[in-house]
Amino acid sequence: MTVPRISPARLEIVNPDGRGSRVKDVQNIARGRPAQQSTTLDDSTMCPDYNWAVCGLKSADLAVDGDTWADHAFNYWKGSCSHTNVTDNVTAWWRVDLGSVHRVTRVGIYRPTNWRVKERTSSSVFDHRLRGFQVLVDGQVCYNHSVGFKTPPYHLITCARPLYGSKVTIVLPPGSQGARGEYLISLCEVQVYECSDFWFGEECDKRCNCRDQAEVCDKVSGACSASGCRGHWSGPGCQDCTREVKGTECITACGQCRPGDMCTSGGGCPHGCQDGWAGSACTECADRRFGAACNQFCNCRDAVEVCDRTTGQCHDSGCADGWTGTDCMSHCPNGTFGFQCKGVCGRCTGADVCHRVTGVCPAGCQYGWTGLTCNECNDFHFGPDCSKKCECRDTQEVCDKADGHCSSGCKDGYSGRDCQTACSDGLFGSGCTQHCGYCVGGAVCFRYNGTCPGGCLARRKEPFCRECIDGYFGESCDRMCGHCKDSARCDGRTGDCPFGCLPGWRGKRCLTVCELGFYGDECSVSCGHCAYMPCSPDTGRCVRGCQVGYTGYHCTECE
Repeated sequence: MTVPRISPARLEIVNPDGRGSRVKDVQNIARGRPAQQSTTLDDSTMCPDYNWAVCGLKSADLAVDGDTWADHAFNYWKGSCSHTNVTDNVTAWWRVDLGSVHRVTRVGIYRPTNWRVKERTSSSVFDHRLRGFQVLVDGQVCYNHSVGFKTPPYHLITCARPLYGSKVTIVLPPGSQGARGEYLISLCEVQVYECSDFWFGEECDKRCNCRDQAEVCDKVSGACSASGCRGHWSGPGCQDCTREVKGTECITACGQCRPGDMCTSGGGCPHGCQDGWAGSACTECADRRFGAACNQFCNCRDAVEVCDRTTGQCHDSGCADGWTGTDCMSHCPNGTFGFQCKGVCGRCTGADVCHRVTGVCPAGCQYGWTGLTCNECNDFHFGPDCSKKCECRDTQEVCDKADGHCSSGCKDGYSGRDCQTACSDGLFGSGCTQHCGYCVGGAVCFRYNGTCPGGCLARRKEPFCRECIDGYFGESCDRMCGHCKDSARCDGRTGDCPFGCLPGWRGKRCLTVCELGFYGDECSVSCGHCAYMPCSPDTGRCVRGCQVGYTGYHCTECE
């Protein structure tokens, strides 16, 4: 889509692909003129929560305020778009009064495309509006829009024939309501185009050539009815040169006609041009040739493009791959290739320079490099010079050749985005999150599996040398476990017995024998009536018999 920006004097056609613009001398005669519409919407109750939103009456004059900046021309809530009310249920219209009769041929319409700020690229409620609308000039039909087609955000309308009038109306006639059944017109800008003073023609691209330079020629034909043509200009519209001259100002001598030939009043050569010259006035080189003698050939990327016949510049496609300079006649500098010499040669073998067009290395790539242009690392290598090796958990994964990142994560013993950081001394495993055990001689464990190169310190359990062997506990594993119940091993750090103590012992570590006079589990049973000394702490048996008057294994029975 080509979007115009109007100033009071001229219309600039800007191509959205950014490949330049062309200026027509056109003026917008609708800007600032009085405007009306069938009804006016007050959207105060619908105002969104944007601090920049402009809410209130969307009057008809907002569509002729001249605001066509990209952020305003299609954004309804920027406050520069008119809108009729939803009460219009049979038809809706909008009208501008041009103040006097004009010849109307073209009308530009901007409509809003988004209701919310995040709808810039998505379909919106406005896509259903304006289908089937008409453009009228003093009641005469200039244009009918099909109800089956969506109106583009900017719509340049050309009347079926030029119309004369002072009022331009946009109307939704009965039966043309939108896809949602409403008659609504919302316009961000309406522009009525007319040639600026001193310009004329269908495209307003022809300049008046009146003898009196203050005279405004006819904006259709270019005729200078008051003063006639100036200088060497002639013809009904003062656009033809008199005999023997040519050029845009009718002051240049004829071109390179065949010997003895003379150009016509329009600058053409009746019998053709001399060799190497071309054009209607024989002032140009033949297609795809340029230079003072037309003896150089164009070097454009598009082989059929006709370069500038004077400079050799390729305005449309640029220089052919491998060439540079204004005239596209210079080779790419060594080390570069391709379009605009933007390609950088890869790692060619030896001191070879890649092909200036394709970038291919004539003798192949340096070690560690691959690809058509030797600019990619071999699999399992990465980095600016492809010297770093992938360290992925999945050994079959090819890491990112730019930064070494592994989607499967780093292999054990390495960390970092590029998996190149080895675990610090004392750490090992995935992500370097595990601590080494107690290795012989204070050695550091292997970072990939945590084992000790020379084995474990005394009484440490293989393979990680972190836990005490069975029967020992403590920071140095130098303390023996107590009398744990059920042959259980004590806690390697605290020495605690998990299921309690054997009979005759007490405490968490089961290292304390029962006090005199007690025996059994947790030393909870009192000895019987033993003679001479207390009972055995584990069984409660009176080793030297019972006191007088008592009998039994525990000396608890009377004789």
